[in-house]
Amino acid sequence: GGKAMRGGVPVCWPQFADRGAYGKHGFARNSDKWYIVRTSTEPFPCVVLGLDDDEATRAAWPFPFQLRYSVTLDGPDQVSVSMTVLNSGDAPMEFTTALHTYFRVPKVGAITLQGLQGLTYEDSVKARDKFTQEEENIPIV
Repeated sequence: GGKAMRGGVPVCWPQFADRGAYGKHGFARNSDKWYIVRTSTEPFPCVVLGLDDDEATRAAWPFPFQLRYSVTLDGPDQVSVSMTVLNSGDAPMEFTTALHTYFRVPKVGAITLQGLQGLTYEDSVKARDKFTQEEENIPIV
């Protein structure tokens, strides 16, 4: 729940959209418990933010976790964002996620996603059929 955001990169976790019992887009995007794990300037400016389980998250979602969200400015015209999830418990933990970007870019046709090759995904446009990502670079348009 919570108010919809229309800017930046909301972190949708542990659930993206309405694909489970934990509320649309999960609780991470509205949490006030994020903290700075580390910052660096070399070789590029980078910040890593963390969100860990606590009593409030366990009331909504019964798993211990450590979530890390990284933003790196790789140059004057490039930004990299990534997310890592650590299951710090013993039980299997299933989740869905999205880094729901709202970047304004001058040449959207030049944008690609990388790092998803070989992963399985559900296509919401195709009745949530499952596919395996084959291409290394995924064009946005």
